[in-house]
Amino acid sequence: MRILACAFFLSLIGYTQPPSDSLAIAQKIQEGRQLATTGELHSGDSLLHVALVEAQGIASLPLERMALQNLGVAARFAGKPSLAISYYEKAAQISLRLQDTLTTGRLYFNIALERHQNQGHFPGAVQGYLKALAFMKVAQDTLGRMSVYQNLGNVYESMADWQQAKSYTEKAMAAIQQFPDAPERSLAIQGLNINLINLDLETANFEHANSMIAVGDSLAQLSTDPENNYHFYRLKSEYYRIHPNEKDLDRALHLAQTAFDYAQQVDFHYQRSGAHQMMAEIYLDRNQPKKAFSHLQQAQALYDAAPDLQPDGDLYQLFALYYKKNSQTGKALTALEYAQQIQDSVLNERIQHRVNLLDIQYQTAEKNRQISEQNLEIQAHQNRLLQQKQKLFLALGGGILFFVAAVGIWFFFRQKHQLALQKIKGLEQQREIAELEAVIQGEEQERHRIAKELHDGINGDLSALKFQLGAIPGSDTTGIVDKTMNMLDDSIESIRSIAHNLAPPAITQFGLIEAIRQFGHKLDKNNSLEVVYQHYGNLPQLSPSVETMIYRIVQELSQNTLKHAQASELLIQTNASPTHFQLTVEDNGQGFAPKAAAGLGLKNLESRIQFLNAQMEVDSSPEGSSYHIEIPLNTKPS
Repeated sequence: MRILACAFFLSLIGYTQPPSDSLAIAQKIQEGRQLATTGELHSGDSLLHVALVEAQGIASLPLERMALQNLGVAARFAGKPSLAISYYEKAAQISLRLQDTLTTGRLYFNIALERHQNQGHFPGAVQGYLKALAFMKVAQDTLGRMSVYQNLGNVYESMADWQQAKSYTEKAMAAIQQFPDAPERSLAIQGLNINLINLDLETANFEHANSMIAVGDSLAQLSTDPENNYHFYRLKSEYYRIHPNEKDLDRALHLAQTAFDYAQQVDFHYQRSGAHQMMAEIYLDRNQPKKAFSHLQQAQALYDAAPDLQPDGDLYQLFALYYKKNSQTGKALTALEYAQQIQDSVLNERIQHRVNLLDIQYQTAEKNRQISEQNLEIQAHQNRLLQQKQKLFLALGGGILFFVAAVGIWFFFRQKHQLALQKIKGLEQQREIAELEAVIQGEEQERHRIAKELHDGINGDLSALKFQLGAIPGSDTTGIVDKTMNMLDDSIESIRSIAHNLAPPAITQFGLIEAIRQFGHKLDKNNSLEVVYQHYGNLPQLSPSVETMIYRIVQELSQNTLKHAQASELLIQTNASPTHFQLTVEDNGQGFAPKAAAGLGLKNLESRIQFLNAQMEVDSSPEGSSYHIEIPLNTKPS
């Protein structure tokens, strides 16, 4: 009795959207498959061959595999299993190169299916299914594993090994329970239900078959798969044809006609020939030989049209029964002898298949033993290598540790030496700065002393002299006295200016910013130079020495502009923050060459810059000069 086997066709390959230059090839493959599976075999096959050549032309392995796989499908629909196997094997080789375990497993599955279903080569089918199963386990292909178990059950059913057949079918049913609820799952469950019904009928377990048929009725109502429905209604018809207590040929004929209608929707020769044999058998049971003979002839014609398909002995037994009912004894004997030859051949094949399967099992066990021994030897070798690696790692680790320790010690002492050098250098700088501070403070003290003497001594004497001259009577001396008085006023003002420059009182009276402002105003008033002073920010409390140094820097830069720059404009700008004080002095004079800086008195600023820990930038061009000094306020001046 023919049974249902699972198959994978285009669903083999989860092909992603190809790039634009490959889209046309992919569309040809889809169209070719559509033609081949809907009766236009020649057109579909031709289009698929064109797509194959084009895929090879652009060196696209996924497209080449897809074309070969669909050529296999077309060959299967054409009833050419050997050709289908050839295409599937080529596609499987490409799939291995692409490292696609899912597709590889399903291609080997279809190869096994052709050998099992259409060639009757059971050992090759078993080997193919087991090979496919190995790839499907790696790919975690639940549906694929279920299909392998189902078809292995079919192989053993073909060999009348009902126990093994039922075992694999139950494995398939357990596997499909892990598959998510989807149309594929319902289709697979229906197929397994059909196989269990078939096993029950083969073993005359009619009670269990009846319960499985009740389940199958519900599945068939929801199913849209004509092949599954054909097998279900064929088996249900068989149940009512052979049941010892519920035999009902009218009902069997009605169910057989339903199965026959579904078979015509399936474009596989073996299902259609099987449907004709089923109808012939029922018509013979109903004593309607003419109708039976018509179906037998159509079944024979389908086998003749597909040389790769081998008819079973049941067909010729039905011919023999027909000839016997028509009193054609000679033809009946001939048909019966031919049927016996086929059955003997099938029996011999089954025996040979069992021998081959036992040989496969022995070779597999022997190979597993050899693999186990090799694994033990490999494990021992790996252990030796591991020990050697551990020793090497220990030696390398010790060497690296020693090297790191040596470098660390060297680095420690080097850092210690550098810190000592920096400390010595810092002490030397502090000593130099202390000496510089003493010189500058001495200079400032001397300036204050001279200013005091000029203001209190000479300036006082000149003021007294002016007072005495003012007391001289007589009109004759008035002009001389006035002239002398004017000269004394100029001298007093000059001495006062010198005294203020030596020790500006505005710093102590009004602070640094106001002192600079007054200095700029005086400079602007007494010279042809236009002086602009700008200040930004809040100046924090500074020490008197720092304020004096900043003021002296402003004086020196301004006097330098007056003497050398030939400028008409001078900008003095200060910017204060909690951490820095910035001083900018710019003019629009003639500028100077960098080498002339020493001659311009810039060297005199270095001691003051060093005293303040400040940084100075000088920029000079024919359009003018710019001095920018940045003084840190967060460190104590040296």
